[in-house]
Amino acid sequence: MNRYTPADPASEWLSLDSLKLNGHLRYSFGATSDYARKPLVLFGPTRQELDAPVSDQLYLHLGGAVVLFDQLRLSANLPVLIVNKGEPGLRRGQTYATDEGFSLGDLRLGGDYRMLGGAGEAFSLAAGMQLYIPTGNRDAYASDGTLRVVPRIQAAGEMGIWVYAARLAFDARFLQADFGGLPFGNEVAFAAAAGVRIADRRLMIGPEFFGSTVVSDGVIFKKRATPMEAVLSARYRITDEMGVGVSGGPGFTPTPGSPAFRVLVSFFYSPAVEIEPSIPPPEQVHDVDGDGVPDGQDACPNVSGPERPAAETNGCPDSDGDTILDSQDACPQLAGEPSDDPKKHGCNVPKDKDGDGILDAFDACPTEAGVASSEPEKHGCPILPDADDDGVPDRDDACRDVFGSANPDPKLNGCRPDTDHDFIFDSHDACPATPGEPDPLPTKNGCPKVEVAGSELKLLERIEFEDNGATVRISSMNVLSGVLRVLNEHPEFIKVRIEVYTDDVGNAAANKQLAKDRANAVIAWLGSLGLPASRFEAVGHGKDKPLVPGTTEEARQANRRVRITVVGTSGTAP
Repeated sequence: MNRYTPADPASEWLSLDSLKLNGHLRYSFGATSDYARKPLVLFGPTRQELDAPVSDQLYLHLGGAVVLFDQLRLSANLPVLIVNKGEPGLRRGQTYATDEGFSLGDLRLGGDYRMLGGAGEAFSLAAGMQLYIPTGNRDAYASDGTLRVVPRIQAAGEMGIWVYAARLAFDARFLQADFGGLPFGNEVAFAAAAGVRIADRRLMIGPEFFGSTVVSDGVIFKKRATPMEAVLSARYRITDEMGVGVSGGPGFTPTPGSPAFRVLVSFFYSPAVEIEPSIPPPEQVHDVDGDGVPDGQDACPNVSGPERPAAETNGCPDSDGDTILDSQDACPQLAGEPSDDPKKHGCNVPKDKDGDGILDAFDACPTEAGVASSEPEKHGCPILPDADDDGVPDRDDACRDVFGSANPDPKLNGCRPDTDHDFIFDSHDACPATPGEPDPLPTKNGCPKVEVAGSELKLLERIEFEDNGATVRISSMNVLSGVLRVLNEHPEFIKVRIEVYTDDVGNAAANKQLAKDRANAVIAWLGSLGLPASRFEAVGHGKDKPLVPGTTEEARQANRRVRITVVGTSGTAP
C-alpha cells in the first residue's frame, strides 16, 4: 500500500536520486519517517467515502548505501511499519481490515550503475534494479507476499543553482489480482523533480512528483489505476557529512496507495562528494577509440577498427570480412554480398526468403516477415496485436481489454471465467454455477450463505452479535452480504421482517429490547448499502418463543437466532 520510495541518503531529494555515484567504498545511511493520511479508502457507488481500512499510517525507512569504483552503488532499505490504524469496511461482499500491530515492510535491495556524467555535471544517467524481498506483513498491506523486481533508469544533473532529477521504472509484481474490484498488477512508475540550491549550496528546495499506473489489465493511465502524489521538499546539509530534510504534499487520485496527504522527515549521513575534473589521459587524446589509428587518419574515430589502405575505410570495423563496413552491413556478423536494398546489403540474400533482414538460419518464421526478438522461438516472427498483454492475440481474444488466460472455448478465450457473476473467479469458486459469498474456506468460497425457501430467507450460517450488544460481528458480514444479494435479486420482496430471538437468561424485558435493537442493526447495515428502511420491519422476541425447549447451552444457542421472512410482495418476479 505504501507508494513512497526513499532516495539514496546522498541524494539532494527525499524520493528522487541525484546520482552521486562518485568515490570508492564511500558509505552513507539515513532514516526517513513517512506519515500518510488515508492511503486506503472505500467509496460508494456515487464516489462518497464509506470507510478507511487504513486511515493513519506511519513508516520508518532505514537505509544505507555504498559506492564502489566510482560508478557502482549497492543499497538496502527496510521499511518499519510503526502505526497502522483504520476501521474495517465492506466492498462487494468482501471485508477489508488491516493488522494494526507493529510490522515490517519488504526489504529492498538495489544496485545502480552510472553510465554517463557524474556529480556536479549537467547530465548524469544510471541504470539499475531493486529487488523487494517479501519480508513484510500482508495483513497490514505491507507486502505482496512475493518477490518484486523493479528495473529502473534514472537521470539527474545541476546547472548553477538549478538541480533536477527523473526516474522511469517497471514494477514487476508477480501477484496478479484485482483489489476491491480495482485492477492490480504490473506497473510503470515515473517520477520527476526540479529545484534550486541556495545558502552556500547547503539548502535545496523544490517539488517532487511521483506516481505509477497499472499496465497488466489494459487500464494504463486510467484514474482508478494510477496513484499520483506531489510533495514540496527542503533538504539542508548541517555539516559536510550530515543533514535533515522535510517534505509534504497531497495525493491526486482516489486510488489505493495514494493518500490524502503525506509528510516526510529525514536524517542522513553522507560524506560530501569531491568532484574531480575529468581529463582524458594523453594517450587517448589523439586516438579516442583506442584502435591504434590516430584520429586524424581514422575514418571511424569513435568505433574501433583495423588499419586499412583506403582512407575512407581506415580504422573502420568489418566484423565478417566481406569488405562491407559494419555501419553499412545489414548482416555484420555473417559474410554476404552487396545489394541495393539496405536491408540485404552484406547479407546472403538467398537465405532470407521473407526479406525481413533476419537470415533463415536464425529465423523462427522464415516465410513470414517479422521482427527481431531475444526469444529464439519468436525471432523473425510477426508480432500479433495483444491489447491486454495476456498472451492471447486480439484476433483470438474474446475479452481484448481484460487480462485473462487461454481457453479452448472461443467465447471464453482470453477472459477471466466467472460463470455465476459473483465476482469470484471460477478457479477459486467452490460453487461456480451459483452466486455466493466469499469465505476463507476454499470448500465454501463462492457458495451461497442465504437461500429463498418459500416466504423465508433461509440463513445457512448464523448471524452473530457482540455479547450483550447490538453490533454485528465482523465474522457475520459475509452472511449479511448474502441477504443483500438475495434482496437485490428479488425486488418483488417489498416488505421484509427481521426477527431476532434471545434465550431465557437475564431480564425478559431487557432481552426483548436487545433483540429489537439487533434487528434494527441488521436493517441499518442493509440501509447503508442502498436498501430503503421502509422495506423492513424489526421485531424482537424474548424467551417467549423458544425454538428448542430446555436450559442447556445447546438449547440456548439454538434459541438465540435471526429469522428473515417476506411479508409483502409486489406480485411480479424480476
